[in-house]
Amino acid sequence: MGNTRSSRPSGTANRERIEEDDHISEYGSDLDETSGEIRHRARKSEERSRTAPRNGAANGLKRQIPEWSESSDRNDNNYEEGEEYEHLLDPNLPDEETIELHRMDSGSLASFDDETASKAGEENSPYEEVRAAVRNYDEDLPCNTLRAWSIGLALVLVGASMNTLFSLRQPSIGLGALIAQIIAWPLGRAWEKVVPDRQIRIFGLGCDLNPGPFNIKEHSIIVVMASVSFSVAYATDIILAQLVFYKQNFGIIFQLVLTISTQSLGYGIAGMMRKFLVYPASMIWPGNLVAVALMNAMYEKHQAPDPSIIGGPVTNHQIGLNVLTEFVYGYIQPGRPLALMLFKTYGYITMAQALSFVSDLKFGHYMKIPPRTMFMAQVVATTFSCFIQIAVLNFALGNIEGVCELTQPQRFTCPGGRVFFSASVIWGLIGPSRVFSPGQIYSGLLTFFVVGAVAPIIFWFAARRWPRSGAKYLMAPLIFGGAGSIPPATPLNYLSWGVVGFVFQYVIKKTHFRWWSRLNYLTSAGLDLGLALGTLVIFFVFTLNEIEAPRWWGNDVVTGTMDYQGKAIQVVLPPGETFGPEVW
Repeated sequence: MGNTRSSRPSGTANRERIEEDDHISEYGSDLDETSGEIRHRARKSEERSRTAPRNGAANGLKRQIPEWSESSDRNDNNYEEGEEYEHLLDPNLPDEETIELHRMDSGSLASFDDETASKAGEENSPYEEVRAAVRNYDEDLPCNTLRAWSIGLALVLVGASMNTLFSLRQPSIGLGALIAQIIAWPLGRAWEKVVPDRQIRIFGLGCDLNPGPFNIKEHSIIVVMASVSFSVAYATDIILAQLVFYKQNFGIIFQLVLTISTQSLGYGIAGMMRKFLVYPASMIWPGNLVAVALMNAMYEKHQAPDPSIIGGPVTNHQIGLNVLTEFVYGYIQPGRPLALMLFKTYGYITMAQALSFVSDLKFGHYMKIPPRTMFMAQVVATTFSCFIQIAVLNFALGNIEGVCELTQPQRFTCPGGRVFFSASVIWGLIGPSRVFSPGQIYSGLLTFFVVGAVAPIIFWFAARRWPRSGAKYLMAPLIFGGAGSIPPATPLNYLSWGVVGFVFQYVIKKTHFRWWSRLNYLTSAGLDLGLALGTLVIFFVFTLNEIEAPRWWGNDVVTGTMDYQGKAIQVVLPPGETFGPEVW
């Protein structure tokens, strides 16, 4: 069961209506149109692409948009045929010959096998980054299996508990979804070899103990479970601030309701945003491409190699609402620090979780995972992890001696809860009116509300007015939010990031495009994995055992910097003096 696999194109023009079961993706399951209508439009689209002039990719795309828009007017379901085309009016869309929606340059296929080359005539993404990482065909493989759920939930248990415990430590250590992606591979293959091939019944439903070879879709479901559950819930910092610093305990039920609700509210927004942030091809979600490329490489010997489908938000950068929510509530209800923490969490984490869930939906879209299976995996893993995190948090607070004290020997000083407490004092007790209102010390910063609101409009008009100029690369979120990690990040962090990005995403992409197409995202995955594994080894082997790490230039050079020595400041205050007004 599940051993047969057949590949088929997954682009819009070739997408079939397919039914939802354990073996077949369901992206077309909600369409009202008959397959005949879809084939008819596909033939018309292909005829246009063959008769269009050479610069026809961009121009042909604009000609197709009205037709696809008419199609979408007839469909109000979850996935609407042609939505990729509706939202492809991207000022950064590659120019003229660089886009080929229905054909790839044969030269870029030289390193691939004949089966992949034969797919060159099929619909593909207009974005080189997506073509380099994502396959443009689907395979009938089981994904909603007992094996995927068992391995996934086991990793949720390990990852959520470990990350919650070590979030109380400074410096912290954590497991990421990339680690889960690597660990799941040998676990899935071992299950495939050891577990007997027979059926059992769970809650009245029959399921296979061993549905055949461990496949890429099962693996993707496991990665999604890890992605939504490994990050420590934002609400745990509220609980820490209440229990440790405000000495308030509202009980375990309050903690569970708070954590589950804040972690889950984003799902509704994520579902509503699929049409705009998941299905359009211009929504690349660059962060997903590394995981997709690594996943495809891990299964390359069993399945046909790359190229790709559609993508998500283009900058891989998100701006949080946490400070804005504190600012707003500090004016609404000054002097209410606990209420401010709740308002901040619901106001910020709802958006942040929604974007995280949308990113996972895009990953599922790239991997051709049925949306209902994706949603179930996300919800179950999220809810399960909330129970785990609350249990681990309360266990740690009750059993680690001196926890959350600055002198705690193992450095379990609760940095997140401490920051949350400090923010509640600054924004709740002191309040923004004493800091930002007219006549106060930082009142001039309010002008940036106007600048931030106007800048995107100016950039948009500039890109429309001068489409071939550099104005199309101006993005307000990157300009105003790009340096948001400083502090604690330093110019050294940004410089190394900028150099690596420039070399791989510009120099190598321009001069060695075939190498870039094949290996760029695999190289990124390898660097990320090496860093993650190296961090774990250093922490558990050296740091926890108080063993001095090997001494060499790479380890010692940082100690000579002003940032490390705490000297990167302009003014040293004399004893007894402080910044800010003498009286608030």
